Formats: sequence, structure tokens, C-alpha cells
Amino acid sequence: PKMADEMYPSREPTPLTELERQNSVLGGKLESLKDMHDIPITALPPPYKRKPISRIYAVRAVDFKSVEYVGFDMDYTLAVYKSPAYEAMVYDLILTTLIKRGYEPSLRVLQYDEKYIIRGLLVDTHLGNFIKVDAYGNILLGTHGSRVLSRTELLAIYPDEAISSEYVGMTKRFRLVDTYFDVPVACLYGHLIQYYEDQAVDHTSLENVRTASMELNFELMWQDVRAATELVHRGSEMREKTLADLDKYVRKDAKLERLLTTLRQRKKRTFLLTNSHYDFSNAIMTYLLGEKWKSFFDIAIVAASKPSFFSGSAPLREVNTTTGQIVIGKKVTAFECASNAVYSGGSLKVFTDLIGGVTGARVLYCGDHIFGDILTSKKVVGWRTLFVAEELRHEVNCLEKTAGLFTHLANLEYYKAQLFQSMDAESLEPPDISNVKDAIDATVKTIDEVFNPLFGSLFRNGFSRSYFSYQMMRYADLYTHNVTNILNYPYFYQFIPESGLQVLPHERPVA
Repeated sequence: PKMADEMYPSREPTPLTELERQNSVLGGKLESLKDMHDIPITALPPPYKRKPISRIYAVRAVDFKSVEYVGFDMDYTLAVYKSPAYEAMVYDLILTTLIKRGYEPSLRVLQYDEKYIIRGLLVDTHLGNFIKVDAYGNILLGTHGSRVLSRTELLAIYPDEAISSEYVGMTKRFRLVDTYFDVPVACLYGHLIQYYEDQAVDHTSLENVRTASMELNFELMWQDVRAATELVHRGSEMREKTLADLDKYVRKDAKLERLLTTLRQRKKRTFLLTNSHYDFSNAIMTYLLGEKWKSFFDIAIVAASKPSFFSGSAPLREVNTTTGQIVIGKKVTAFECASNAVYSGGSLKVFTDLIGGVTGARVLYCGDHIFGDILTSKKVVGWRTLFVAEELRHEVNCLEKTAGLFTHLANLEYYKAQLFQSMDAESLEPPDISNVKDAIDATVKTIDEVFNPLFGSLFRNGFSRSYFSYQMMRYADLYTHNVTNILNYPYFYQFIPESGLQVLPHERPVA
């Protein structure tokens, strides 16, 4: 009742408007639709929506009623690591590894900066630059280390003012910061560049920074950082530090147990599909859900090696949950749900066969990694996908703060368009739009600084969508900031894209 009061506050009775009359018609019998009279689209009020931070946003339509299996990644999906504490710990471990491998102990002064790197950036490993591009690869802005590059500098370095999509994340030169684990890695790389450039004796070359003790090439420096990162991830210290202080590094959410319980009560089968190995997964899930965490899943698969899980042919093996070792010599012919068994490895083909061929729209998979969780599961098998972007909480808050600035930006863009309204192919002199353009640039900069001092919003730059946003919109069906937001919807809900009618530019007058 309290929730109902908040959602539908009391008000004085008002005369029945045409819209209210039509609503009463729509809520009645189907045959009464003949009495309905359309009113202009612009006169329709916006439909009820949940609070922005509680919502699941639809890119493509998903009928939740038809979903039979709901799957979850673990890291940064079910188990949300606390920022910036977790990233700072990973940063320090990578830095320590670099020092052990020959870098100066004086680098200990470097510290993780949560306001520096965002996901979706390109790392130009040849020149030590971070670049933010839009959906089409056009360069929006960039830094060298942590120094912001002017438009003139960017044009001199990248004359085409764009990075072809075929190079994004697909070459050794341009690497994509696309996972949460990549953020502290890129942050350390940028700090190293800044550190050595601040101490450089010779500033004449962008490609080689000469210090009093060594000469470093940006590409080799990136390779060193990546090699140190691989050692940290393969070693045990990062996991040991995490498990030694779970309260510090892992966010506990009471709604998680309720989510998994109600899914199964509504006849949805749940599965865990994570790349983490059993010992770590068991410790994390026990912390989140208790000793009986396996009972919340119909199927639990660890060490899945995504994204190769979706296209490979690795065998599926059972895990001895007492020892944590693989059960040798036992072929898995069925998922033993009742025994709370845990499995390791496997492939999509094996998984699909064992669940009776259920695929496509009947499976919804929730994950935080565009390439490892979302892209491959969508392209290879057509699963419905829910992308979890923790940054959405910050983005929504910043959008509220900058609403007036976006209104001002829209007005500036309208004014700029009006300056061209009476011109055609016969016009010889362009209008002077320099002051409007300067105002637009200044407004975009002000907006961006609210989101992130250097790189702005994760999802856009002014009115331009970022490459990260493009990837999300291309491969995710749904997205939200926390997987427990599923609880805010009935399990027969139909998620429909915001606009309802997918409007093309030439259709806007109709819409």
C-alpha cells in the first residue's frame, strides 16, 4: 500500500478528459476499441516509468515470459567489486610486478586515480595516447598520458580524424579498454608515460622518451604493462588479497538471493557461467549467498574460458566440490541439478545439448563484458542479452545535473541550423557560425567535465554516441546498472525499446 501511494498520489477529482475517457475504453472490453478516437502523438503524456536508476533499458524487444533459462556471469555481474578499492589493489599489484621485473622503485609514488580512465577508450600503444571515438571511429578527444591533446595536435597525429573500425581492438597498435579489469591497467600505463615524460631529458621525440637512466618506447612499455598484468592474473596474490578482505573488495547485495529465488519460483531455470575457477568462485558465491549457494542455480559452470566457450569444443567436466579438482574419467551426460554439482570448461554445443536444445530467445544471459559475454553469445547462438554497466549509476546522476546544459546545447544546435535555412546551391557565402560553434564546444566541454574531467561520459560526447555506446546498442538487448533490477519487473514483462516506433530521421515529422 505504501508503494501504491507513492506511485499513485491522491489528487482532487477532475473532469474526465478525452485521454482519460480513452484510457477507460482501453481498459475495458476489446470490442469497445471501436469507440476510441485517436489524439495527436504529441498530446499523449509519457507512460509510467520506474526511477532511472531502477530501470532496465531496452535496445530490442525482449519477451521475458518466453525466457526459460536466465544465465549469469560472476565477476562484476553477480559479484560487484567495490570501486576504487579493488582497482587500486590490482593497480598496485601490477606496479609491484613491473618493479620486480626491472622498473625503478621510485615508481612506488604512483597511485590509482579513479577519475582518470573510463571504459571504451582506445590505447594507441605506438604513441602513448588515449583516444575516445564515436560510433563511426571519428576521434572525439584524446590525451597523451594524462595531458589533454588539442584539436590541432590530434589533427597532426591523426590526419584522417578517425580510426577505422577494423583497427579498433583488432590490431596490436589500437587496444580497447572494454572491461573493468582493463581500467587499472590503462591507468598505470598513462601514469608511467606521464612519470617518464616529466623527468625526460629529451622531449624532441613523441615515440622515444629519454630519461637519465633508460630509454623507453611506448609500445614496449605497453607490452611490459600487459606482461605484468598477465602475471598478476595468472598468479594467486590478487585472488588471495580479495578473499582475505571480502568486505573491502566485494559489495554484498541482499537482493541477490531474492532475485535467484523468485526466478526459480517463476519457473525460470538459472545458470552460472563464469571464467573464474572453482576455488575462487566458491569463496565469492559463498560470501554472497551462503554455503548453499549452489542450490540457487540449476547449473553452475566455472573456468568457462569465454568467449571461446561459445565457439570452441572443450570437454565439460564435473568438479569435486570437496577437493576443488576435476573428476577424471567421468563423462558428463546430464546436469545433476539435484546434487548441486559444479562443472568446469565445456562449450556452447555441449551446454545446449544437455539442456535439450533450448537456445535463442528462450535464453537470457547477463554479463558485464561486451566481447566476452554479450557479443559472442548474441552473434553465435542468438541468446538474449542483458548488459550490466555499473557506470550507469554515475551516468544517470550526471544526466540529472546537466539537463539544463543539454537543453542549452539543443538550442545552440537549432540556432546553428537556422543560419542555413534560406541557403541552397546558389548560395556563395557561408554564414559566420564561429561564435555558435565556440558556444557549442564550450557547452560540450562543460557537460563532459561533470561526467569525467578528461574523457566525459562513457556513452557520448555532446550529441555524439561513443564507440562503447555503439557496441552496447549493437549487441545488447537490454542494459542496466545492476542485475537485481530484474526484480523491479514482473516475469511476464515485455521489454520494448524506449521510442516504441523505431523512428528514422525522415520519419520524425510523423512521429
